[in-house]
Amino acid sequence: MSFSLGPEQLTEEERKRKGVAGAMKRVLILAAVSEVATGVALLVVPSLVGRLLLGEELTDVAIPVARVTGIALIALGVACWPGPPRVGMLTYSAAVTLYLAFVGIGGKAGILLWPAVVAHAGLSILLSWALWRAQGTDLALMRGGRRSTFREVEIGFKDSSSAGPQRPERHTP
Repeated sequence: MSFSLGPEQLTEEERKRKGVAGAMKRVLILAAVSEVATGVALLVVPSLVGRLLLGEELTDVAIPVARVTGIALIALGVACWPGPPRVGMLTYSAAVTLYLAFVGIGGKAGILLWPAVVAHAGLSILLSWALWRAQGTDLALMRGGRRSTFREVEIGFKDSSSAGPQRPERHTP
């Protein structure tokens, strides 16, 4: 049995697969919203969340740990949202860099705090660069073209092997 959707024909099996994919998308959105809400609560009122979940208020070192957990849950929610999951990792890495630096500036620094800040800052830069590169690739492929090389993007022209740098020709319609 098949159903007509304009020029495209879907079989019963394909229709079921699309239905399952749509249901999964809705479940992921629900999970994302739930994780972000819990993460924001841990970030803003960690003691209250501790009391509600564990029956005891969080104190001392448990507060920053709960806030880092909140940041991780927010990033998990971002990763579950429709779109590239690497954005979730970038969200976590950038936010934890800022929060750990804030904790360190406030005077609570263990021996590995600043190396962790530097590591997460470096990771955030690499993830940003990778995301930027991936978006360029996605845009070029959507337009049906090829991805430009970094040198073409940087200086706007190709190197010719014999004549040196040459500007690309302009085609006017």
